[in-house]
Amino acid sequence: MPSWLARNRFCEVPREIHDCTFYSSQVHHIKGRKGPLLNDTRFWMAACQNGHTWIHDHPNEARKKGLLKF
Repeated sequence: MPSWLARNRFCEVPREIHDCTFYSSQVHHIKGRKGPLLNDTRFWMAACQNGHTWIHDHPNEARKKGLLKF
């Protein structure tokens, strides 16, 4: 994961919905983390702490925006 974050340095969570810190520090698993999804980078999103927190604090809105798919 550290090398993936090094290549995906910027937060991909829409800035208009949270207080973005601009740089990613975490991997958000769009489709969850069960089984093979844990390491499937097709369903990863680079996120700052604030963006990642927003997604999990607002799951219904995040689903509408395509940020959660489970």
